[in-house]
Amino acid sequence: QTIGSTVYGTVPYARTMGVKNILPRNNSELAKNEYATDLAEAIEEWEERVSVKEVCFTEDRETKVVIDYGE
Repeated sequence: QTIGSTVYGTVPYARTMGVKNILPRNNSELAKNEYATDLAEAIEEWEERVSVKEVCFTEDRETKVVIDYGE
């Protein structure tokens, strides 16, 4: 949750942490895909113990991330 809610460039000493596009501004598939890709890349870069399997969007505009824990 922390990585997904962190705006890219705002963490001192870790300026590359976070998500560049915080939540899609519109409900288009392109905006959702860009956000999902950015979110998955950020999680996999900063949390080496997991891999992102899926990013889903609910009708309430919430984001669900399905992860797999590594060995």
